[in-house]
Amino acid sequence: MLCLSGNYVSEETTSNIINFILSSSELNTYSVHKLFLAGKSYGDEEALIRVAVYIIGEFGDKLISQSAITEDNVSISYSEADIVNWLQSILQRGKCAEYVLNCLLKLSIKFRNIDINSIIQNETKASNYEVQQRAVEYKLFKNIVPDDMKREVLAPVPLPKSLEVVKK
Repeated sequence: MLCLSGNYVSEETTSNIINFILSSSELNTYSVHKLFLAGKSYGDEEALIRVAVYIIGEFGDKLISQSAITEDNVSISYSEADIVNWLQSILQRGKCAEYVLNCLLKLSIKFRNIDINSIIQNETKASNYEVQQRAVEYKLFKNIVPDDMKREVLAPVPLPKSLEVVKK
């Protein structure tokens, strides 16, 4: 759905898709792999990019730690650099910058081999004031807040009980 009509999907639908994926732990790994692949292939569909980037921010470590299996039984895995390079390409195209910055900040506590400071620094000079402000705030957050507090602040946001998938 997002690949074909991503530019016409409402914010409410995007939010519902994200909440559905977050509410089902069985979907997390599957979804992060599918959304990463779809995002790379259909990079002009903004709703797809928003959902993919949000979910990668939450579960991007699963792209590295758990490989996906294609229909041809081929195992696909990614590196931290693959993910960060894709996120940078989104920023360069001027798409969903706020989502990408949020994603990078969340990944900064999960990825050990990537320094996102230079990416955030570049966005402090963005022409979009909202993006610029967020980048400055995130730069300060990264440099000032102790690591243990960062992990707590950047932990996955728990869903309200009303959105949890009922398991039988």
